[in-house]
Amino acid sequence: RAGGWMGKDDQPKHRQAARERARLDRWAASRAGLPTALIVCEGRCTEPYYLGGLLEHLGVNAANAHIQTGSYKTDALSLVRDARARFRSTPEYDHVFVVLDGDQAHLDEARREAGKGMAKAGGGRVTVELIVTSPCFEYWLLLHFEYTTRGLRSVEAVRALEAHLTDYEKGDREIFAKVSGGLAMAEANAAKGIRDIAATGAVSPRTDMPLLVAVLRTMSRRNPN
Repeated sequence: RAGGWMGKDDQPKHRQAARERARLDRWAASRAGLPTALIVCEGRCTEPYYLGGLLEHLGVNAANAHIQTGSYKTDALSLVRDARARFRSTPEYDHVFVVLDGDQAHLDEARREAGKGMAKAGGGRVTVELIVTSPCFEYWLLLHFEYTTRGLRSVEAVRALEAHLTDYEKGDREIFAKVSGGLAMAEANAAKGIRDIAATGAVSPRTDMPLLVAVLRTMSRRNPN
């Protein structure tokens, strides 16, 4: 029984210690003038793996930009509520992002919920910032290789990406490394695409990912270009 008791007791202690270390890291970043962010992802593999690689590439401490997969509910409104709940339990972040696909249900409701301010522990308020890629995250990956604003369904975006990245599969831990050479191209392509589709009145394809990349750059200790 003693061994079982210790087994139950240790794990919460480890988790508490990890949370405390992360809190101190965020505090140190704040003291250094670096913002911090909570990033909740709809996807459980591709988006977190890509963002993890991006943080390393930009020189951002993972404790300062915490990547979290969403709960078992992945509709837009549930993701925003999940992000708000996570922030309220640790109200120290300067930014709260939700990374999700544009083919989501309840997206308009999610935007309204995201706009509700939340109090930070040190004063001030933050809202949830939606980072939407339509039709799906693979469109953002595709922009690392080519420019396009043609209408794409999710399956078509995946096929277009596979034309450049023949070994693409969801859940690839090395996904960022495989596309990183095209990051600047993707940012430029995304900005051009938003301008071009706005002229036509279309709403897809498009991505807000450059907004997230820009914020993460401000969090870098080495401020890469």
